[in-house]
Amino acid sequence: MLADTLSALLRVALRVGGTFSVIVLVCVAGYWLLRALAPCILAVARQTLAEALRMKIAAFFIVLMLLGFWAATSTKGDGTVSGQVQSFLAYSITTLAILLSLLTVFLARSLSDELVHRQILMLMAKPLARWQYVAGKWLGIVALNGAILSLVGTGIFLTVTLYLAKQPPSDPIDAERLTKQVLIARHASPLRVPDFSRQARQTFNANLEEGRYDEVENLDAQKEIENLKKMIGARWAVVPPLSYRDFEFDNVLCDRSPDSRIQIHYKAEADRYPPDEVLRSLWRAGDPSKGAAEYDFPRRDVGDRFHAIGVPADAVAPDRTFQVRFMNFNPFEGEPQFDSLFVFQGPQAVEVLFEVGTFGGNLIRLLLLVEFKLMFLAAASLMFATVFSFPVATLCSLTVYVLAASRSFIAESFDMLDDEGVAGFFGWSFSFLLKGLYLIVPNFSAYNVTDLLVDGRNITLVWVAHGLLWLVGVSTSLALLMGCILFQRREVAEVSV
Repeated sequence: MLADTLSALLRVALRVGGTFSVIVLVCVAGYWLLRALAPCILAVARQTLAEALRMKIAAFFIVLMLLGFWAATSTKGDGTVSGQVQSFLAYSITTLAILLSLLTVFLARSLSDELVHRQILMLMAKPLARWQYVAGKWLGIVALNGAILSLVGTGIFLTVTLYLAKQPPSDPIDAERLTKQVLIARHASPLRVPDFSRQARQTFNANLEEGRYDEVENLDAQKEIENLKKMIGARWAVVPPLSYRDFEFDNVLCDRSPDSRIQIHYKAEADRYPPDEVLRSLWRAGDPSKGAAEYDFPRRDVGDRFHAIGVPADAVAPDRTFQVRFMNFNPFEGEPQFDSLFVFQGPQAVEVLFEVGTFGGNLIRLLLLVEFKLMFLAAASLMFATVFSFPVATLCSLTVYVLAASRSFIAESFDMLDDEGVAGFFGWSFSFLLKGLYLIVPNFSAYNVTDLLVDGRNITLVWVAHGLLWLVGVSTSLALLMGCILFQRREVAEVSV
């Protein structure tokens, strides 16, 4: 009965307010659950929240956030309204995440201060378990971060939708880009790249019969076939003059109404630029043989830049596949044909994007991922504060933050070191040490989704669920558990160092 009731409430919340309603529902349910089962934790959390609001350091960081928010509104981007919105989102969210991370580290000072000034002795005389004390401190810091994220997130949303987006666009292209590429949540269907294994194997066998490998010692056939696959794939990505290339996509799950739009997102490089540096081509969207409508789009583009073409959604076939043909010839009468080679490098050189959500929902999911990171950072800061004095605990917390934020960069740096000599030993020893640290320290860079929000890409609920599982369920729980164990075994009258 209870499960059916909760399921019904969840369905109603999803209809009424989507992600935001679910968050509110979970917070209210968690509050009443803590109030019923663990009132001591809730009391410590309220006290921590009150102390944080009275601390000058908290007020200082809040003022810095407001100043950063105001400065972000004055950014102009590329001079267009859409560019200004993108610059504002990038600067404001990055500033918010950095300042809240620093504030989280410094808020752990309340635990260190109570140990140094012996206030903890009065609390330990009460029927309060030590783990409840640490959990309450963590919950108070998390609640403050959540409140600030909610307020600033609301401010970002209102500033974008009610102020920046209401400014007159520079041209119709800017207006369409704002509504169709920025203030939206789009999903990308990647290009279906053909499998060149058969061609590579045939080429390898032909080369073998012609004796091209006779002088090659220790020939690795599989490695050679893989190299041939890459070469054939590279040639496939090149479209010579007066030629064409078909690009196919699967699972384009959009509304197929002709009033709806999907987008062809692409970036073409030219091997030989025409004198005016304008690349002329023709895109043909849709496959009539599959029951899809067909549309032609003559284009004049600047090379080596991303461009988008709005296509009526009925160009998608009923089986949810989509085909687009790129033709390397000049469709404009009276203009000369130049011998330019078009090159589409990388899996994202040609994509199909379609709307799956709203800007507001995307922003909420981004803020949730930021909150998950702050949850871990709060647990790590409190763990260090249970053992060390405030300066040492702050240094350790900031070190963990840097390691978590630059994990991918550090891993790539070690991969660039030589495998032999002093560099090899250095890389091996430190990579071994870092692998041990990264069993606990999460990879923050895997959840940096600000670029997706700025580009109007969908931040999926699967991504949020993954962050909830690993950042909160695993990393935060381990750090919080370790902090509780260390504090349980600590002599509270001992002087911190």
